Amino acid sequence: MDRLPGVYRIPEYAAVGLRPPQTQVQVCLEGLGAALDVTFNHVAVALRPFTIGLCLNPLTTRAELERARLSLVFRERSPREPQMGRIELAVKGMIPLGAHSFWLFETTDSVNDCLPAWQVRLNEWARWWRGRKSRNPYNFRMIAAERRSIDVFYGCPRPVVLVSTAFEDASNIFPMDLIGPVDAPYFLMALRNTSPSIRLMQGSRRMSLSSVPHTLSPVVYDLGKHHRKERIDWTSLPFRAMPSPLWGLPVPESALAVRDVQVEQWQVVGSHTLFVTTVAREQTMADAPHLFHISGLYQQSLARRGRAL
Repeated sequence: MDRLPGVYRIPEYAAVGLRPPQTQVQVCLEGLGAALDVTFNHVAVALRPFTIGLCLNPLTTRAELERARLSLVFRERSPREPQMGRIELAVKGMIPLGAHSFWLFETTDSVNDCLPAWQVRLNEWARWWRGRKSRNPYNFRMIAAERRSIDVFYGCPRPVVLVSTAFEDASNIFPMDLIGPVDAPYFLMALRNTSPSIRLMQGSRRMSLSSVPHTLSPVVYDLGKHHRKERIDWTSLPFRAMPSPLWGLPVPESALAVRDVQVEQWQVVGSHTLFVTTVAREQTMADAPHLFHISGLYQQSLARRGRAL
């Protein structure tokens, strides 16, 4: 199978360099009257079941959301470009965020229009086949419908950050991309429930988020192994560290921007713990493309049109 055409080798994600905020893709919520632009007002809060959160008008009721046929629609901002994909949503609950209403939606179905349907499904089958042979105990299996929705979700570029946290005698740094702002004065982050660093984040209620150049993606991916640890040897890292602007947590000297955030609350949502934070201080160090993730299917579509990011 590994020798068959490239359709079998499309990666789940591609690392790309973009200057934030991304302007490549627009995300709209349809089903509540006129379409709502939620490009910067939606975030993944759990992968199993795949759950997406949005801040909506405080007057919106659950009954209204249950009656509506809700979907997130993904489109390139370039003129005359067709729809990239659609994710159907079902309301599951609401988290009050002060005067704001943060609604949780599970995904029920999706359509991916980045590539021909036969190629999307063939790539999905090949990924399932490879996953059967995986023996990594840290990975959890997802049903096919959720995996398809995630592919559509990552059609919109997602920023990747390195999170620094410390509590008592333990400290860690690791990558995250289930992050994002919403239409409220909060920045949201979702981390797998099994991560030992959750104790540090809850105990200290402080974190530093570093945006790094996309050229450092190999280093960032290597730090993924820290998700299984509570403490690390900072002297062994492949970069020099400096203190963050407010909390003084170690962050890479090569960081393009650093956010020091304060944890306001947290809540378990499915497979992940959702952290609601406020930005205590934000500092930009350099102007260069930041590391983002996009769906491998979308990158393949762009490459076919000579527009790969």
